[in-house]
Amino acid sequence: MFPLRSGPILLLPVVQPHLRFFSPQIPLNSNALLSTSSSLPKSFPIPMENRDDFFCVDPKSLSIEQLNKYKKEIIQLIDIEKNNFERIKNDSNARINAYNQGILLAKENIEGITEEITYEKKLTDEFKKESTSRIEAYQNGIQRANYELSIRKGK
Repeated sequence: MFPLRSGPILLLPVVQPHLRFFSPQIPLNSNALLSTSSSLPKSFPIPMENRDDFFCVDPKSLSIEQLNKYKKEIIQLIDIEKNNFERIKNDSNARINAYNQGILLAKENIEGITEEITYEKKLTDEFKKESTSRIEAYQNGIQRANYELSIRKGK
């Protein structure tokens, strides 16, 4: 059981190992923090959603130098997070723009295909008219030939 603290408590995220001013010899996780509580000034882990990346520290237990180092490290982490977010946002915007461009190209393609379909239907209708006219002409030719044959046979 952890003792209750009467003074102000500050939630401080654990800094990434390569940036951390605390340098424990063993990995920093719940068990490590509990077993090495003497190496960290009055700290204990507070897991958040199965994560051990936050711990509670009494700011009075840190020296001015430690607080300044911590502040510098956190500012670096904030900058890293901002840069990562900006990169992710830019990548996402680029993909969204590419998708939108694809949609525009697809719409243009659909419009072009629709025009081609309309053109093909007109061509088919024209061909049907011409073909029907030729068939009627051929049938008229056959009727005349039959008439002529019947006249000649009848003579």
